[in-house]
Amino acid sequence: MWKHTAARWVLSMLIALSLMHVVAEKNDEGTPCGCALETGGVAEYFCSVMDEVWEHETDNFTKPVLGDPPASFSWKDNGGDWTTPARYQGNCGSCWAFAAVSALESIINIREGVATLDPDVSEQYILSCLPSSGSCHGGSPYLAYYYLHSTGASGDYHNGIIPEECFPYQARDDVPCSEKCADWEEKLIPIADYGYWIPDGSEEDRNRIKTQVMEDGPVVTFMMATEDFQQWGLIHHGQDDYYPYPGYVPGIN
Repeated sequence: MWKHTAARWVLSMLIALSLMHVVAEKNDEGTPCGCALETGGVAEYFCSVMDEVWEHETDNFTKPVLGDPPASFSWKDNGGDWTTPARYQGNCGSCWAFAAVSALESIINIREGVATLDPDVSEQYILSCLPSSGSCHGGSPYLAYYYLHSTGASGDYHNGIIPEECFPYQARDDVPCSEKCADWEEKLIPIADYGYWIPDGSEEDRNRIKTQVMEDGPVVTFMMATEDFQQWGLIHHGQDDYYPYPGYVPGIN
């Protein structure tokens, strides 16, 4: 049953991921990196990894044509709910993996034209088999796509992601990759393309993001939660501060 479904999803992924943009923002002095439950060495490590990746890659998707978006729009209420259910990440800083997977699952729904299809793919596969993309201490959804697409050692020698049932989420990054299901290679959903473009903060680019969401589906964005985000209350930092923290945007308002 799954093999037939997976094969159909492969076709939709070839279309959907060519349209997916990993949208990030940066200031004049920073480069988008990952998220972290704690600051310091882990976050700095992933920033250095992202710097190395982006040294060889420029904005590899062009900005979408500027449209005239309405005041509000949501894939959660557009003739149906095209997003997949929110899932609990547990005591693991895997927000970045959940952001990447959530956008991907929603795009599969949209491209298949079935709001209730609701595929469930494995965040644990990313944590356990693609450790270069991140850990329970933070990571990058861009790196998740980068290594899912890779067929080298860092990409588990295969392009794609597997279903949740093949490698259930355990909220740990020390689960061996070998614990995935035995026939995982037959269940891989390949990724044809991925990429990002960097908004400049202008109203025009904000409207481009809105247009992107409406035309192509949810996009992944960054906002970093600093230590004071762990407490309830009003958080305010300088307008030029840059905090990349992954999430995904299913609509506009």
